[in-house]
Amino acid sequence: MRVRLLAAVAGAALLATSGCTSDEAPEPAPLPTESSSPSDSGSPSPAAPTLPPEAEGTSPAAAKAFALHYVDLVNYASNTGDVSPLKRMRQRRCDVCRGIESGIATVYKDGGRLEGEGWTVTSAQVLPVAGQGLVVALTIRIASERRYESGNSEPTVSKATKGLLDVHMEPWHGTWTVFRLVPNR
Repeated sequence: MRVRLLAAVAGAALLATSGCTSDEAPEPAPLPTESSSPSDSGSPSPAAPTLPPEAEGTSPAAAKAFALHYVDLVNYASNTGDVSPLKRMRQRRCDVCRGIESGIATVYKDGGRLEGEGWTVTSAQVLPVAGQGLVVALTIRIASERRYESGNSEPTVSKATKGLLDVHMEPWHGTWTVFRLVPNR
């Protein structure tokens, strides 16, 4: 079974991208200078999830909490079109991260939207790797999603699925940063 994460939005980017291989030093993306927010719908947008205290520090338990927080931010971005919190959690070299962000931003830029329950983590396991850093192996249930390309378009509906995602992280400023996402079959 082929893994599709974020179904219609990021599936192609995740499966087409094998991950990041650069050995550069950790450097998360800078704070965006322009808003990546969706079109104005007249209703207040929910606030982005904040980093939970459990994700602070560089312990394996903090890495697991950080990976779960990253999934929360993917769901937030899918529901609002605001990808800026995701950008702050990853390094520039994470191609799959950028693919997810780009897929979401593309839908929202012309007044489109995504509707669905998003990703739900059903299991998370911390795996040590050689060198500095950890991998948190996630099993994710991906709900059916409706993708509207514009405010008045008919939706494209994706099927619910399940996926495996390895979140590769390195310590950065007292917490973690994502440098690679690897979807698995």
